[in-house]
Amino acid sequence: MKPLFNTKVLTSRNQTADLLKGVAVLSMILIHLFENIGSQSMESTIYGKIAFFLGGPPAAPLFMIVMGYFLAGSNKSATLQLRRGLILLLGGILLNIGLNFSLLIKILQGTSTLNPLKFIFAVDILPLAGLSIITIAFLNPLFKRFAEAYMLLAVAVVLLGKLLIDFIPLDEKPLDYIIAFFVGDYEWSYFSLIPWLSFVLVGYSIKLFSDRLGEGFDIKRLYRNVFYVVFGFIFAFTFDYATNITSNLPVYYKFDFLFFLWTLFFLLGFSLLVNDLEIKFSNSIILKYIKWIGINVTSFYVVQWLLIGNISTYFYKEDARIEIMLIWFVAVLAVSTFVVYLWKNYLQKILQSLSKK
Repeated sequence: MKPLFNTKVLTSRNQTADLLKGVAVLSMILIHLFENIGSQSMESTIYGKIAFFLGGPPAAPLFMIVMGYFLAGSNKSATLQLRRGLILLLGGILLNIGLNFSLLIKILQGTSTLNPLKFIFAVDILPLAGLSIITIAFLNPLFKRFAEAYMLLAVAVVLLGKLLIDFIPLDEKPLDYIIAFFVGDYEWSYFSLIPWLSFVLVGYSIKLFSDRLGEGFDIKRLYRNVFYVVFGFIFAFTFDYATNITSNLPVYYKFDFLFFLWTLFFLLGFSLLVNDLEIKFSNSIILKYIKWIGINVTSFYVVQWLLIGNISTYFYKEDARIEIMLIWFVAVLAVSTFVVYLWKNYLQKILQSLSKK
């Protein structure tokens, strides 16, 4: 068998970024399990609060910032960016059908009275990523490499999101399923473009700022240690504030400006810590595995959602023991790893060879 980790691939990439993406996916698996399989009584426990927090800032916000960072460094044309964005948008809808397949079968059979449109057109990460890429493609000609403009726009997007929600009626008309992808407090709109585009714009501006400062720019070790101390104190005193938001999903999905700032501060410290871990333990098997997940982030995200989504049709909100939740986590992680490994090393190549014939 081929080795699980391709050392040449790892060393030719930004390993800290891959590590961050891998952490984000692991956090998403955790929150998907707790949100769909964990009982409601578990959500108020310390385990539930920690799980929902880990499924908050270290998950979607981190992933979108990293995506924005690499978008700013991409040399792809606007046409290719638009095409990629559209593929992710449509792919997200197809993923919704796949992860809710068993539930949709029940609805078709008449054993469930749930509205299928809320599941098919649910606004999750992939549609957000697609719409964000499309938006960036249109913004590029306007702002070029002006980093400050993207950062200011990120702030404006957050503030605009809170303003628009009050003016959008929460109906279930056909048009609402389209509006939900962009803005609104709909129950099936988790990651609408406004306000979540803000994190992509932050990542985009960070890359532009770093290019301006040059590759030699680094934070002195003394300053970094001081920051860690300050970060630790602020994090300890504001942890309850953050968990109160992340454990209340409707509030978290439509976050306000204060939580936006808190998340950016947290992710700054978190990213510096992850970078230090990468520098010291880059060759450890655990970090290599997480980076491998980060390299295959889209495939891993799709597989874990297909598993958890269909499993939760039969085990929705049933488990109240942390031991069982950990078993679910290990099982989903193991199966996802196996499937992604087969896909990347065998199935994908077979399909490519067949398409050439």
